[in-house]
Amino acid sequence: MSPGSWGRSLPAFAVGGCLAVTAVVSAGLLLYGGPGLVSAMTVVLAAQLAALGAGVSWGGVIPGLPYPEVVRRRWLLLLVAVGSAAVFSGLWELTGGFGARGPTQGLGLAILGAFPLFAGGALLATLSRFPGGTAPRSPAAAALLGAAVGVVLLGWFLFPLLRSTTALLLLTLVTLSLAALSQGRSLEGGVWIEGDGGRGSSTAGPRGVTLEVWRSGAEEVAQVAVGSWGIALVADEAGAPLLQVDRALGEGLSRWAGSGGRALFLGPGRLPAARAMLGEGDGWSITVLAGEAAPYLSQLLPDAVGQGAGDVTILGASAREAVARSPAHLPPASFDLVVVDTLALAPTPAALDLPPGALLRLRQTLRPGGTLIVAPLQDGGGAGDLMERIGRQAATHFAHASLYVAGRPGSADPEHGHGIPVPEARRADWARMHPGTRGRSAILVASTRAATSWPDEVLGYLRVVMDGGGVPPAPSNVATPMASETL
Repeated sequence: MSPGSWGRSLPAFAVGGCLAVTAVVSAGLLLYGGPGLVSAMTVVLAAQLAALGAGVSWGGVIPGLPYPEVVRRRWLLLLVAVGSAAVFSGLWELTGGFGARGPTQGLGLAILGAFPLFAGGALLATLSRFPGGTAPRSPAAAALLGAAVGVVLLGWFLFPLLRSTTALLLLTLVTLSLAALSQGRSLEGGVWIEGDGGRGSSTAGPRGVTLEVWRSGAEEVAQVAVGSWGIALVADEAGAPLLQVDRALGEGLSRWAGSGGRALFLGPGRLPAARAMLGEGDGWSITVLAGEAAPYLSQLLPDAVGQGAGDVTILGASAREAVARSPAHLPPASFDLVVVDTLALAPTPAALDLPPGALLRLRQTLRPGGTLIVAPLQDGGGAGDLMERIGRQAATHFAHASLYVAGRPGSADPEHGHGIPVPEARRADWARMHPGTRGRSAILVASTRAATSWPDEVLGYLRVVMDGGGVPPAPSNVATPMASETL
């Protein structure tokens, strides 16, 4: 159950109803038979409203603490407050109001009225700040509706039936306990954001790049870099790849590009796949044109960037400008491997439109025998035939080119994309970085050497050989496109 649906509204409704019952019961208990009814009621109501306002002001997320832990503490505080009120009410009834002395009435106002209202306000303020929703959703409507229902139930049904303030407060305690259990189950299926995107501890850069940690339950789901253009990078806690395209690249890089040499990554998105290269100890030296995300990749990928700082150089240059204008970041015959993150060039894989001459410039920056990889791409769907758009172009500039196409079409599930629970606030960005409906994810691999021994399949991506410049036709045991199949 999503924290933004009934699973979130019902606890707020119960809190509002129970707070109303507690407020009315405390007022009735303290004012019954007392002199100066109007002036005394003014003091009681003022104290309750002030406590509620203070609780709302004090409540909210706590930097450094997981959101469910903060909610759990707020619920515990409210249960303690209502439990204390029930105990005090029982003692009040047994002693006949402690002799109706002023100090005991003041203590009763604090325990019966102010403490529960303060704790309830803090809880409601915390529920309104779920880090990961599309917008702050206030539980005020559900809480106020619950308060109205609680007052009606108290006056017409509960008090005539129970006729005991202690029993009424114990009933609210039981109701709040059930609401807390419901809230806990709701949060189990939710995903929240830690970091500036979740309005917690800020890790936002000066130009809008934010580092976020997505959590579900008590476990970390993903580390994510988010820029003004959308999601830039997704990795697990150690910086290892989570996306299927990155896992496929990590599996195939050594088989496509060999071992050792200089590598250039245009854009930060495919950097998690580079961890496989560094982990094998083949002597790769990696340069990353990360743009706005450059200052923060060492925080996001400690294993790939922090410990291996000598193997990875991160630059703030724009991958888009490098591909479009061929500046000094694409020197001729300088790299053995170039990996292009298409999401650094276009908002979606389907929208990629390489600038004129881009493939030729990328080929010229490769050393003899070098390899170019472009991913993720979309084949089919609204993007059309990938072979016609990019495959044929690559075949004219490279001695050998292949497309690796996912075996089945389908877009990313916006709520649980490829097994990764996605926060509500990031589902639109998540969907944009994956193939659309009826589209398939794909990877372009091209080499300046004619003789290759690339695999026919890499983690569900099937190889389609393109005719390169002067390269003989593909052998019969290599996957080729069927005439009836759109690739």
